[in-house]
Amino acid sequence: MWRPPVVSLVGPEGLVQAASSFHRHRVFEGISMASEIFRVPLVAWHDYDAFRSLFKDAPSTHHEWAELFRKRSLEERRRGHSIREIHVDPHKFAAHVRLKGREPSFATLDDFLVETDPHDDQR
Repeated sequence: MWRPPVVSLVGPEGLVQAASSFHRHRVFEGISMASEIFRVPLVAWHDYDAFRSLFKDAPSTHHEWAELFRKRSLEERRRGHSIREIHVDPHKFAAHVRLKGREPSFATLDDFLVETDPHDDQR
């Protein structure tokens, strides 16, 4: 299916919003409509213990983590938002946290997902 090109919207601080970033799609004759993108953090089961050691707010099991984002993805889809699943390598996430000088949190994870989104060619 053909998809129009994606152009990221930048906020007042020059940053794209995290997991619910707005993007504008060019549609017929210059008319545009916004759609939200929800980025799903996929953590492999064999990486989950390493990820959880960094991310204290994470559920205690990989199954609970996967179920949390499965439900959230369904909610976002019902709202008409686009879903992007992005693999999270715990070592790369740890490096991102150190580089940014932040604590691991959902906000930091959202930033990481935006920065590592392989489908976002507007970075």
